[in-house]
Amino acid sequence: MSIRCKINIGIPPVKGGITDYDEILASRLCTNSRVFNICESDFSDIIKEVDIFFLQYSGYGYQKRGTPLWLLKEIDLIPTGLSVFGVFFHELYAIGFPWKSSFWLSPIQRIIAKKIAERADFWVTNREKSADWLMQYAGNKPHAVLPVYSNVGEPICYTEDRNLIAVVFGSPKVREAAYKFNGGEIFEWAKRNNMSVHDIGPQLLIDKLKLI
Repeated sequence: MSIRCKINIGIPPVKGGITDYDEILASRLCTNSRVFNICESDFSDIIKEVDIFFLQYSGYGYQKRGTPLWLLKEIDLIPTGLSVFGVFFHELYAIGFPWKSSFWLSPIQRIIAKKIAERADFWVTNREKSADWLMQYAGNKPHAVLPVYSNVGEPICYTEDRNLIAVVFGSPKVREAAYKFNGGEIFEWAKRNNMSVHDIGPQLLIDKLKLI
């Protein structure tokens, strides 16, 4: 699909899944779309002379504690009617234990997400629960719930004789949860389907082989 308008996509100034996601998105939208790492110093330049400014929001990407108040301030300064302002909410706010900073900062994280949703002309998120939360503050403006597509990539062609491999990747916590789920069901599933399981990522705190 090609969209004939100028689209600037704003992403956190860090490498990661959101960066990969939006590079793929920009390549599919049109030749006149660009991806920008948003920093406090150059925000105003990114929104000039553009039809759509599409912010990719994940609080921890813009501020190490997930409270990018500077970003909210910059968004408030966007002149009404300058361009269409859309937001993809990859995350809303964190929830943690009382001894974690996320517990104490969750209220301000919610306020920031709420105000950005109120300011947006349209919004997108990847979970129904997130959409339910956003609807409370953003109203019935244009919106969509779109699961995040894979940014790993797929081979151009498949061969019948290729090995069947399941790759588990992510943070240690996420991978450990996958291996522990239902008593290591992932390994039984792989065995039933003649597949091997490949683990990719930082070293685990558990020995996944004990779950096989």
